[in-house]
Amino acid sequence: MVKFKKIAIIGVGLIGGSLGLAIREKGLAREVVGVTRHRGSLKKAKSIGAIDRGTLDPLEAAKGADLVVIATPISQISGLVKKLVGSLKSGCIITDVGSAKSKVVGQAERVLPKGIYFVGGHPMAGSEKKGVGSASANLFDDSICFLTRTRRTNPRALKIVRNIWTRVGARVEVVSPRLHDRIVATVSHLPHLAAFNLASAVSSSNLRYAAGGFRDTTRIASSDPVIWRDIYLANSKEVAKALDRFIRSLKKTKALILAHEGQKLLKVLKGSKVKRNGYLK
Repeated sequence: MVKFKKIAIIGVGLIGGSLGLAIREKGLAREVVGVTRHRGSLKKAKSIGAIDRGTLDPLEAAKGADLVVIATPISQISGLVKKLVGSLKSGCIITDVGSAKSKVVGQAERVLPKGIYFVGGHPMAGSEKKGVGSASANLFDDSICFLTRTRRTNPRALKIVRNIWTRVGARVEVVSPRLHDRIVATVSHLPHLAAFNLASAVSSSNLRYAAGGFRDTTRIASSDPVIWRDIYLANSKEVAKALDRFIRSLKKTKALILAHEGQKLLKVLKGSKVKRNGYLK
């Protein structure tokens, strides 16, 4: 395993901060430099051990780095990659943690010069909480981390990034950007949309009666709306397809209920339970 001299993490929030903690705990780098927009966040990141030092300037952090991890909202990733180009040394690897990959990877590969490598990444870990104060070195334990491979992906860079995620506890899946976006539209983006809309569909006057089922089902509706807006726009086509399938399923269930088709409704409910419990414990 390569031990990096310097890793820069741009965006030391929940994911970036957790990665910094895990990297430092595992001794994967001599120095971890973090970037945030506010000095208070840098101070917090330093105090909990997520970074060795911090700066408000992404260019300063990236200068001389062997690896740059962009852990900002997805709408900022492509702009940052373009901005960083002049500050990166030859051989530098850039990766990200964005929840949609096709646009991000395509734009990065178009702007990066020869000798600087991009590997798209997406750790399937986190919570509805945000900020480095919620970071944990164990966040990625036994989670899935997607990495993307295209015809332009450097094999050595991919191997290095894969090793990092494996060392911090993740199970790595290497897929194309397009397949990644199709998968996460169904297992991540759609559930969040369902939670947001379920919370919206219930009148405020009834919420005081909500019990465990409603709380559990809508927990992720507490996630940052700005982040999720950007995710949906970045993966709009695949999210729309997932929504179409979900709407068809809801309409089918609605029709069975209105028709009092008890046996058919029971079959649908049992099938859903078996499918869910067969893969999720």
